[in-house]
Formats: sequence, structure tokens, C-alpha cells
Amino acid sequence: MLTHTAKVVEMIPPIKHLRLAALFHDIGKPSTFTLGDDGVGHFYTHPSVSRDMADQILLRLKYDNKTRETVVKLVKWHDHVIEPTESAVKKMLSKTTKELFFNLILLKRADNLGQNPDYHTRQSTYDEIVALASDILARQECLSLKTLSVKGGDLIALGIPIGKRIGVILERLLSEVLNGNLPNEKEELILFVKNNLME
Repeated sequence: MLTHTAKVVEMIPPIKHLRLAALFHDIGKPSTFTLGDDGVGHFYTHPSVSRDMADQILLRLKYDNKTRETVVKLVKWHDHVIEPTESAVKKMLSKTTKELFFNLILLKRADNLGQNPDYHTRQSTYDEIVALASDILARQECLSLKTLSVKGGDLIALGIPIGKRIGVILERLLSEVLNGNLPNEKEELILFVKNNLME
């Protein structure tokens, strides 16, 4: 594990938060090791454990909040699988920021390059993901409630009472848009609400 971590640190650009994320990304592996029935070792919860350990270490070392929060998020997401599809990339972009997303891909690239060379073919997948993300951002696709064409006021105008249900419906609409099931067009979204989400 130490050799792998050293390789990941070496492979990532020499930027403070990236180097720190590379250093801490697998720090939780030793404490999460389990041996499966097939004799294969697993580290199922290591991203969350690594995240918490990184957070505590950076707090103790008195790193600034921005650096600490960025590193913690990168460690948290470093093992999350992102398929090279529009919907998968949109979903990840909706959970992060543009900067964090591309930093995450840099960490994933370095993590992959620190593994057995037989697995380095994943680099082409990361190329696809970066190309998709760049295209999605260039088209200014809807990635959050802020850019969703329907707002709470539109739902209230339909007769939906003010309350938690407004937020639930908006989140459902955003999910449908991110999955590519609905266009981010007000009329289409309102029609979907009328046909599927009215009590």
C-alpha cells in the first residue's frame, strides 16, 4: 500500500490539495481490510474511513478550511465509479463543482497509474469522461436545481401546497433531467408533474 501511495503522489500534479489527497486517499485501508470467502482481500468502506482520517489529520495540522474541505471531498469520492456516459457524468457534476470534478479525475488518473500496468487502459476511459464533462459544461446543461427550468413557484401555481413536497418534486425533476429522461424545458417538466406527481 505504501508503494502504491508513493506512486500516486508522484503521478499527480504538484499542487498542494492534490498531493494531500493522493497521500491520504487509501489511509483507511489497513483498518478496513477483510478477507472474503474466496481468499481475496477487500476494503469495502475505506473511502469513508480515509475521508474521516484525512479530515482529523488536516485539522490537527491546522490546514486552512478550503484545503481541508477539498482534500476530504476528493478522498471521499476517489473510489466512486463514474461511467463514461452523459447521465453518469452529469450526476457527478451535479454533486461536485467543475473544479472539484476535474481534480477528482486527476486523482483517479494518478491512482490508476499507481496500480499494475495491466490496468492502465482505464486512462482512455478518463479521457472519455473529461471530453463528456467538457461538452456538457460547454452546452451549459442543467446540473442543479438552480438551473432547472421549473421553480417552486411554478409548482405552487399548480396547486401543490407549500412544504417539503415542493422540494421532493423539484429533486425528482432534476433527477429525470440528469438521467436524460426529460429535457430541461418548462412545459415538458410541468406536463410530467401533472401526469405523474400530482396527488
